[in-house]
Amino acid sequence: MKILRSTLFWALFFGTLFLLSLDFWSWNEAISLGWMNFPSWLGYFLVLQGCLVLGLAVFAIYKWDRK
Repeated sequence: MKILRSTLFWALFFGTLFLLSLDFWSWNEAISLGWMNFPSWLGYFLVLQGCLVLGLAVFAIYKWDRK
């Protein structure tokens, strides 16, 4: 796929992940415990980390030069 070789695509992808990781919309909220007494933000963190892992894997396959 041509888009996966685009530098602009990867800059936007990793930039978006960075901005989403700041979590500025819930800074002033009280900490609440959810499933199995884990903090409620833990699921959000795991989803972001999963996107980062998949993104880095695809980036390594399509963007890095093989010598």
